[in-house]
Amino acid sequence: MSRPRVVVTGPEGFVAWHVRCAARARWGGDLIHVGEAEFDDPGRMDAALAGADAVIHLAGVNRAHDPAEIERVNPWLAEQLVASMQRTGRNIPVVYGNSIHSLGDSPFGVAKRRAADILRDGAPLVDVVMPNIFGEHGRPNYNSVVATFCHAVAAGETPVVVDDKELPLVHVGRIADVLLDQAAHPQPGTVEVPGRPTWVSEVARRLTDMAGDYRTGRLPDL
Repeated sequence: MSRPRVVVTGPEGFVAWHVRCAARARWGGDLIHVGEAEFDDPGRMDAALAGADAVIHLAGVNRAHDPAEIERVNPWLAEQLVASMQRTGRNIPVVYGNSIHSLGDSPFGVAKRRAADILRDGAPLVDVVMPNIFGEHGRPNYNSVVATFCHAVAAGETPVVVDDKELPLVHVGRIADVLLDQAAHPQPGTVEVPGRPTWVSEVARRLTDMAGDYRTGRLPDL
């Protein structure tokens, strides 16, 4: 089987970086990048999609000082992607990195849900609903509470649990595999990626214990 031509939007993001690394290991090369410059330039967007077999759509705004920006930008990105496919006649599958937050009514959740609806109306959509994701190169206070706690522990601080609740956690490597599998063999519909239910306080305790073991020269139970 020949290597599929896969576009990834938001290529510098946390999940997209891992997807690109996994693609290199799997197929021996990087994916086609669609970033801010392409979204702002229809000609560049059309050129990036030319000949593509599938799109992994990960571009978006997760956090912003003004929630209205989240609600505006995420659907707009989906609109630009659909418009480009319509201009070029490329009715190719879109593998959308959606979130379990799309089931709620936060600004982020509403934006993700609206973007999914736009993509579904304009292309064969694989709606990958992802739980809380953690992993290497996650940004503290942005990508994951796991990254936030790791940052605190590495600095010799005690992780602060503000809202102790059970989170479904999944490593970003698992997410990368699911997204690439769907890009190579798309099955339009909804794909729900399960996470391991873990309390926030348990994450803090485990990381603190691991750091304590390392500081005494012991290898912690990983």
